[in-house]
Amino acid sequence: QGSAYRVRRVSTKPARVVSLLTRAARALLRSDGREMVLRVDREEPGREILRWRFVSLAIPPGILVAAATRDGPVAEGVRLLSRSIAPDRAVAHNHLHHVAMLSFERLWGGLRLRALLPRQWGELVRSIRSTNAFCPGLHDGACPAGMDHAEPDGKAMSRGARATLAARRADHLSEWANIVRQAFFARRVLERHVSHGGTLASCTECNGAAFRTWRPLLKGRAHPLIDGIPYPWPRELAVLGRKWHRANAHGTLRRTDRPRRDLLRDEAAQERLLLASAFEYLQPEAERSPDSLYELLFLQYLRVKTAVFGLLTHPPGEPGLENFIKHFMQIKVYAPETESLRPPPPEEPGLDVRSIEYRIAPDAWFKVLRRNDDDIEGGRLSGSPEWGRRGRPWWSSPRASNAAPQTPPAEHAWLIHFKRDRHN
Repeated sequence: QGSAYRVRRVSTKPARVVSLLTRAARALLRSDGREMVLRVDREEPGREILRWRFVSLAIPPGILVAAATRDGPVAEGVRLLSRSIAPDRAVAHNHLHHVAMLSFERLWGGLRLRALLPRQWGELVRSIRSTNAFCPGLHDGACPAGMDHAEPDGKAMSRGARATLAARRADHLSEWANIVRQAFFARRVLERHVSHGGTLASCTECNGAAFRTWRPLLKGRAHPLIDGIPYPWPRELAVLGRKWHRANAHGTLRRTDRPRRDLLRDEAAQERLLLASAFEYLQPEAERSPDSLYELLFLQYLRVKTAVFGLLTHPPGEPGLENFIKHFMQIKVYAPETESLRPPPPEEPGLDVRSIEYRIAPDAWFKVLRRNDDDIEGGRLSGSPEWGRRGRPWWSSPRASNAAPQTPPAEHAWLIHFKRDRHN
């Protein structure tokens, strides 16, 4: 008998994830100098913006930018609006959350320093073990971090049972913290091996007994002794420690966070180069991987990075204010300094931003005031490298007499919001 269904022949060759990522990224983005731009949907103009919104909420945009990069420099950002439909006059940003203004790539760079520097590592573990943090769910079975404090029949737990559950939860989240730290160990292996030649499996410099701390990550597991294992490259760690200390000491003494922002900017730039180099090394257009072990380690690194991104990002499939707050609070878990950072200058390629409204909580506002920031009080955002204190442009100084004029700073305002008790 005839059948109404047609059986499609499926290829027996498994698709490489890096190939899928590259194909999807290049279908969304194209290079335009120092920026990536969205490929315009000619039939439905503007649809590419909605498509990018949903894709970039699932995968860190930096990964897509690196996957879409061909021969040439790595783009620093994505321009969402085509020049044909972008505003041709000054625009305003309304209702921006101050804490959430730190880009994910800079947050990831700061997280790397916290995970590697010995003094910062303990603080990071305590933050991830806190009640505000939650598990990314990269495991099977019930999650101790998501269990409530009630028995199946609805009765409240005893004090001892609650203490046991709290200890299980803390241990569970500690394992997640170890996986994050181990991912940054693997990151350095990925960065170093690109220039070594040969496969990672045959590389004695990267695959030696002293550097196999990344091995359990290949199976998605944390190294059982990761807390006690020192970073295999002590010289690099010493340099990172000096940069971290100099940035934070400078910010404390001079009441400006520019050195800290410069450090995070450098970390983000190194991350962009690493991702682009890894995609190029793995030859995503090829049918087979030139280095299967390197590719597996790279994918596990991207998996951990995407999991952290998912904790901080409110997906569109989870409506409601409570879900938004749940994800919003994770920013303070992984980047606790965001409340006290000076607002960064607007980075909107193709837009002339002249007015910004920052939403901020009262306790964070007090931290802003304690900085004695004249620029905040003066109502101008002069925290960018182009602008000095009291709105004075840097090119007006004697050192910059030959510099070209830059765009004037943006006016800004602070919107302080108070949380009303739900019972009132």
